[in-house]
Amino acid sequence: MRIDISPSVHLGGEETIAHRQQATNPDITLYSSWFCPFAQRVWAYLEELAEHDVIQYQWIEINPYEVRSDGGFTKQPLSLEAKRQQYPDFVDVSPRGLVPAINHDGFGVNDSMVICEYLSDVFEPVRPRKDDGRSHGVLLPGNVQDKTKIRIFWEHISSQVIPCFYRYDGRVQSLEAYLPCRLLMCGDQVGREDAHVKLLAGLRYANNFMLSVSSSGFFLGEGRYSLADLSLAPWKFQVPNTEEYARLHLWWQAMLSCKSFCRTLVSPERLMENYEEYSDGTATSEIARSLLGPRSIARNPAKIDSYVAKPLEA
Repeated sequence: MRIDISPSVHLGGEETIAHRQQATNPDITLYSSWFCPFAQRVWAYLEELAEHDVIQYQWIEINPYEVRSDGGFTKQPLSLEAKRQQYPDFVDVSPRGLVPAINHDGFGVNDSMVICEYLSDVFEPVRPRKDDGRSHGVLLPGNVQDKTKIRIFWEHISSQVIPCFYRYDGRVQSLEAYLPCRLLMCGDQVGREDAHVKLLAGLRYANNFMLSVSSSGFFLGEGRYSLADLSLAPWKFQVPNTEEYARLHLWWQAMLSCKSFCRTLVSPERLMENYEEYSDGTATSEIARSLLGPRSIARNPAKIDSYVAKPLEA
């Protein structure tokens, strides 16, 4: 079984960006890159807040890479000085030149988890509340135990799952699978197999931990969308069709029912093109260099669409 984007789900990312770029007198300025899953965490949160009229925000697109002569993307990173020249306001709030970052009333915040917690802290007192006492829009609950579970889950996803997406040669199945295991960066078989094992182990732990919290719906349960969901959702993936991963399948269906999240889903074709350099080993972005290290990959580039479909197997 694949975790798919159903044809009935509207991929509204490009429309959302165009709309938010035109915002006037925003409460928050978001500096983001349309393809960045880390930035999507914050983007989806801002969409949830905007949906409930808690804030309005403006999108500022940041291209952190050099552009080819034909106008296409590369993974050759711009220097910090080049970013400072092109995007001075962005570097003011993100001194390392990394997305996501926000400017809220002149106060800059960067790093996806830090931004998300900041948004919760700032807007918790002002958000409207439901009849059951829960609040609209803000995704970090007031209950200390729930908040701690979310932070534990976020740390697990960040340290034990996401790195494997960048190391496991999982092969892209199809556009319908929406870039499962999208970044294919391990050049050797041993590295791929090791990442495969670790990825499955990380997903099993995520499944079991989520199941210990709730049996269906979002991480915290039906109707309880939270930062735990945003820790993983931007990395669209597939998992084996076994009982070990059943809770994750139910969770993904809940994510596809979340309108604010779906408004941040961009074209899979564009993502495939953008991430091509990760699959052929020529990427030189900061995350590529941190994961690949100094080794060079001496092999001919291969287009993503030439890969043979290969699902994750238990």
